[in-house]
Amino acid sequence: MAGGKREGAGRKSKAIEQQANEIILKALKVLYSTDCEEQAKQDFIIDLASNIRGKMFIAEHLLGKPKENLNLTTNKHKTMQLTDQDLREIQISFKD
Repeated sequence: MAGGKREGAGRKSKAIEQQANEIILKALKVLYSTDCEEQAKQDFIIDLASNIRGKMFIAEHLLGKPKENLNLTTNKHKTMQLTDQDLREIQISFKD
């Protein structure tokens, strides 16, 4: 299938996003046995921060995700490092 508009593709509407947020918030309030939205959010963040993956998630969203380098090894065991800019250029070349 070639590019172009596809049904169901793209970002969901703000209304659908808000509805999903409300469902999640209701579930958090039940999980933490509170009627206070702020308390439910705080309790969730405290639980999330109790393990390293949760801490990484929080840090990436608060501070921004650090740059990643991708190491590629060919079948001849040669290694090359690609920067984010290299990856963007490769991606652009495939779109043309």
